[in-house]
Amino acid sequence: MDVKQPLEKTLCQLLHEQVITNGKAVALEHDGRVVSYAEVWSVCVNVASAIRNLLTAIGKDGKVCIAIMAYRSIQTVQSIWSILLAGCHYVIIDPDLPIERKLWILRETKAVILIINDIDGNEDEKQTMSVVPTATFESLLNQIKETDNISMQYYLVKNSIKPDDLAYIIFTSGSTGTPEGVCTTHKNIVCRTVGVGCHSIRSGYRVGQICSLSFDVSTFEIYATLLNGGVLVIINNSAIASCSALAAHHLNMVNPPTAIFNTLAKQPEAASFFPALDAVIFAGEKANSKSVQAVTQYASSMLINGYGPTETTHNALCYIITKESSALHSIPIGRPLPNTYMYVVDSHLKLVPIGVSGELLIGGAGVSAGYFNDKKLTAQKFIMNPFISINGPKNQKIVYRTGDIVRMLEDGNIEYQHRVDSQVKIRSQRIELCEIESRLLDLEEISEVVVILRNDIFEEHAADQQHLVAYVVLTKALHSTEDRIRCCLTQWLPHHMVPSFIIILETMPLNSIGKINRKMLPKPAMIKSVRSIVLTILASVLKKQTLLGSANFLQLGGHSLSAMEVMARLYQSFGITRLSVTYFKVSLSTITPTKLNRL
Repeated sequence: MDVKQPLEKTLCQLLHEQVITNGKAVALEHDGRVVSYAEVWSVCVNVASAIRNLLTAIGKDGKVCIAIMAYRSIQTVQSIWSILLAGCHYVIIDPDLPIERKLWILRETKAVILIINDIDGNEDEKQTMSVVPTATFESLLNQIKETDNISMQYYLVKNSIKPDDLAYIIFTSGSTGTPEGVCTTHKNIVCRTVGVGCHSIRSGYRVGQICSLSFDVSTFEIYATLLNGGVLVIINNSAIASCSALAAHHLNMVNPPTAIFNTLAKQPEAASFFPALDAVIFAGEKANSKSVQAVTQYASSMLINGYGPTETTHNALCYIITKESSALHSIPIGRPLPNTYMYVVDSHLKLVPIGVSGELLIGGAGVSAGYFNDKKLTAQKFIMNPFISINGPKNQKIVYRTGDIVRMLEDGNIEYQHRVDSQVKIRSQRIELCEIESRLLDLEEISEVVVILRNDIFEEHAADQQHLVAYVVLTKALHSTEDRIRCCLTQWLPHHMVPSFIIILETMPLNSIGKINRKMLPKPAMIKSVRSIVLTILASVLKKQTLLGSANFLQLGGHSLSAMEVMARLYQSFGITRLSVTYFKVSLSTITPTKLNRL
């Protein structure tokens, strides 16, 4: 549907409008520190000038890519705006990624500068600094001794940055075996954040930033909040999955990944936390009906199920859940947001009738500019709209093939059904199984591999207990172990993509026509696999090659900060969100899946 949105303006122009009308209001808040809109603008303008000076010094100019490797913080948000004000675009690199993946992203995007929060001289930093010039936000800020003329800087920015210019590149798991970089423009973001209608963000409205910066919804948290005059409250990792910890921030809105929403909904404190909110928008994977029903029983806040691939910036459809609709077996993903168009089609790209399953196509101003440095894949997934004439509106000419099979309900809402390919989601993280399979086949000792998603390991068909399982057949005359294979995978894949279980088979089970019989793939042998994963996590966090089974986490040098990292890794592998302090005091030899399953 067509709604008047400021699509002709850039992100920088819209932020400046908030500075003019809302300058003294709080824009950012973190750990007791607050920063006003005027302060954000002043600081970011100066850092933008420093970035331009640095680009000139290294012989670069124009609209180049600048990388940011940092966690959620005030400086990280300011780094993002500084890059945009400098007329450049950015890519976020998760500090927890394996070094090989970090270096690959830097080389692939041809990033000319890497901005980090602190330089502590660790091995990863040394390797990244050898690839690209590195600077901290503070060092860039200190390069400018006097405040630039803000109005003049704004005039220059307004005339040099265009709505169709790239704002950021975000990498997702790739169907070709390598990550896919999605290119998002200023216009794409404005379409999803200003004049949307699914939120009421305004001056003083407190929005929690809880999503990982590598998750596309984090861009909604940042831009929807700051372009509408709200307060972006940056939440520490230790608080994002706790109702009581989040409640202490007195938020109006949270936008949790579905997995975090499910975790929050189960907590006793949910009965007081959710009613205190104005709105909750969860997204990332199929809604859990039990969690939705639990929240709607005692929450008066607006509860919204969001849907949208990274290729459509983030949420492109939304569904407002009521007590009545929460009882539905499958919660719909809703209707399109403003200036967004959807079509449900068959394999020949012909519209299907209401109630009939088909692939969802999405068009409109929120559809991204395609994949970075991959014209072939862009042409396959971003196609000419078959329902619009060649002279039709520009924003409707291209549609994105989501690969999601859906059906339109009688009331016009869309119901998600399944994927057409091997893409899955675990705890809201998008994963292409073929990327994992490709990395496994790169190992010379592996000749065959199948990676599947199982939810019947700890208990029968538990939707929130999904785990990746890799089945491999070794090359004759070569030997390997589950631990060695996992160690090799962690050199490239993010933690959430490393299979929880790796099963070595003599041969793959086949059906009568010679295809792999996935139903015959065995369940993992629990105790060995779970202990192996936990020990791998502990060895990585504690940076030790070997671990004494008789020792516990604390005796091996663990502390509160490293315990938080262990928790984050256990969440990625098993969905565990809480651990008793006593668990860190038991000897490693006593770790069992039964103990983990009781957490």
